[in-house]
Amino acid sequence: MFAASSSPDLLTILQCPVCGAPLAAAARGVRCSSCERQFHAPNGIIDLIDDEHPSSGISQSIMSSPLFARAYERLWRPSLFRISTAFRMPALSHERALIADALGGAKGPSLDLSCGPGTFTETLCALNSRTGVVAVDISRPMLELTRRRVPAALLIRAAAERLPFADAAFAAACNMAALDVYRDPAHALVELSRVLRAGAPFLLSTFVWPTALASFDRVRNLLAQAGASHAPLRDELAAMLTGAGLQIDQLSSFGSYVIVRGLKKERSC
Repeated sequence: MFAASSSPDLLTILQCPVCGAPLAAAARGVRCSSCERQFHAPNGIIDLIDDEHPSSGISQSIMSSPLFARAYERLWRPSLFRISTAFRMPALSHERALIADALGGAKGPSLDLSCGPGTFTETLCALNSRTGVVAVDISRPMLELTRRRVPAALLIRAAAERLPFADAAFAAACNMAALDVYRDPAHALVELSRVLRAGAPFLLSTFVWPTALASFDRVRNLLAQAGASHAPLRDELAAMLTGAGLQIDQLSSFGSYVIVRGLKKERSC
């Protein structure tokens, strides 16, 4: 039903998206231990999207297209990145190397949040297969591609703003090129922080709104209302991360694309 090589212990970190109680394996997926709601797992992908979860708009609709999912890695991602970064985009090999350096050897499960077609899930599984890897996306076509590419990962369909995991469930996480298309980026970071253990490393990348265009609030608001982009200013991104309890150790810029490496802050006494 689920990935044959994923750790069965990974199921213990799942929470019901309706009531927050633990989930357990059932005949066709998982079942809530409290409200008894069942969530199906077609093709091994556990679908934990609440029926009432609102769409993020244009970006989410595009990402949910099977045709777009197939074209994303070879056509859309490199084309968009070249234009948006003025041809200063980092190579995929560079991003994989950053993930290996930052997240390799995690002493617990790793999370690939908004995994897309599994580009970086594959890297995480190569690094941390013994401790388990969970790949999350809201797009079923993207998860289908990840399933074929990385059969060892546990695949979850869920929204970044409402992660169906217990607190401090993960020992490492990456979230690559997705934050700017979330309906509520700040809350998504709060959720990411919640499911990370204290001191756990993370690697995150996103597009930011150019500082030179900071005064174009009307354009930003129109894009946000349409669900096309919620890209923050660089300073806004730093404030959101800090506010979520995520420590920035390094921030690298490639035009309007930034990569952040950091840690979940230790709890203060």
